[in-house]
Amino acid sequence: MSNVFDILDAYRKIIRGIQYEFMASHDRSISFQQRQNKALSYALYFLSNNTAQLLEMESLYNGIEALMTGRISHYLLPHDYLQGALTDVQNHLHVHQRHLTLSRTDYAFYYNEAKFKTFRHRNTLFVVIDVPVTAKNLNARFQIYNLITVPLQTPNREDYYSLLATDITTVGFSPESDHLIQVTGHRGLPDGDVWSASDVSLTFVDRNRPTCVRALITGNLAEIKATCRYTIHKYPFPHLVTQLQGKMFLLTNISELHMNCPNGNNTGNELLTVSLTKVQSIYTFDCHCLTIHADEIRVVPDLRH
Repeated sequence: MSNVFDILDAYRKIIRGIQYEFMASHDRSISFQQRQNKALSYALYFLSNNTAQLLEMESLYNGIEALMTGRISHYLLPHDYLQGALTDVQNHLHVHQRHLTLSRTDYAFYYNEAKFKTFRHRNTLFVVIDVPVTAKNLNARFQIYNLITVPLQTPNREDYYSLLATDITTVGFSPESDHLIQVTGHRGLPDGDVWSASDVSLTFVDRNRPTCVRALITGNLAEIKATCRYTIHKYPFPHLVTQLQGKMFLLTNISELHMNCPNGNNTGNELLTVSLTKVQSIYTFDCHCLTIHADEIRVVPDLRH
């Protein structure tokens, strides 16, 4: 019997050893799994943080690239920062320069059109924006009109014509302003819709006094004769093709039009000849024509219209 008990005791020890080994292996498995989960958590945190940093680096790169092309990035200058800066400027003007005000308060102008300079101090990038200000009595938005002078046949005689005698090339009008704008010379209009009042070709004229620019805006013929004046020329009329707007032209002393334009079926082009009998006529051309000649003058319509 002692041998049986010895065998059972040995068997019991073996089974218990196996149980202990299994429990130790289970504990090691749980510990390994915990370490694996912890490593996976660290890896996911690193990837998430690295992705966010990559996105910030890409946004910073795009912001710097926008600055190099003359535009301010929304990433480098958020809307609330811009709004705060404009408010500070307006408050400063209200306290120290009460006759002045911001000319533009819309954000799109500053992000896309405003001039700016940048400089860096250590790890800080400064963006200095040229904010346009204006006098409060000039803050109205003006409509700008180009002045086109054309020969005008005298009403009583066909052998004379008149021309407006003025050096004004552009006029500006706003119903909200007591001033009119007149521009002389051929320097052209500025880029964008903010005009520096220091431009030497720009003159502000009192709207309530009789002037040539007021007469042109109101269309007052008697005032035009008195303030702008005109010159009288003897026939023949000058040979002119004057572009009025887009595809519309005033033809003066033109006898024939020769056009190479698409036919009615749009299957090809055909040559057209139009004889003009009037001294002056207004003609609207098709921008799809290959060639247009008014006598010897080549006509090029505005392709944007």
